[in-house]
Amino acid sequence: SEGYNIKAVAYDVRGNTAENIKHYTIDRTKPIISDFYVVYPTGQSSVKDGQNVSLITVVIDSPEISAGIDHVEANLTNLNGTQWTNMSFYSGSKASDINSTWKLNASSNKGVSNLNTFVNMIVYDAATPTHNSGTGTRWKVIVDNNAPTYSGLSSSSGIYNNSVATFVVSAIDNYNLSNYIFSQNWSGAWANDSSVDISGASDYIEHNKVVYSGNFSYKFYIFDDAGNMVETTTGDLEVYGASPTPTI
Repeated sequence: SEGYNIKAVAYDVRGNTAENIKHYTIDRTKPIISDFYVVYPTGQSSVKDGQNVSLITVVIDSPEISAGIDHVEANLTNLNGTQWTNMSFYSGSKASDINSTWKLNASSNKGVSNLNTFVNMIVYDAATPTHNSGTGTRWKVIVDNNAPTYSGLSSSSGIYNNSVATFVVSAIDNYNLSNYIFSQNWSGAWANDSSVDISGASDYIEHNKVVYSGNFSYKFYIFDDAGNMVETTTGDLEVYGASPTPTI
């Protein structure tokens, strides 16, 4: 293989000699980034400030002439202002021609939304005195700090006691909606219904609820994928008494 042969010769006082030859290989090949991905909090495909993502990469040194992997770094400038940070060796082997997995948990705290937050990486091999490096690959982290917006909050009218009313609102998000909670106040205290899943960048929400005579107040809590939430204004519905009895 490419490199240098170094021969050492030793002489004694009587002219006897002994020698040894060492071959030193030159590693000029860059490490290879074979896979990389982002792990978001459970149930999410985006994050907001204060949440963590796990940056994962799988690397390998060249299978021909290689010294193995030394370390991997990630540039977190776009995510939280931190610059180059060492990743942790997670699994596999740093030896040549064997995959090794590296992991770094990082928080988002830039204070802005950026659905295309790129995080660069560099992988270094163990060649000395200078390490060969592999670059050109980056993670894309979806950072969403914007709460959803809404419009068109309204409800049925002319509703009588112990009948079903429909409550509607249009929800819009810059990335992806997640769920909503309908909250009502009929007895003097607010109570929440179970969470209902929604999805997409927009959704027309219709929520049906049995209502009773008196003043019925309601509102929606709307969440996006990253956990940002908007609370609607409070709507009021007057519920009449018993429905009229038809006469013939």
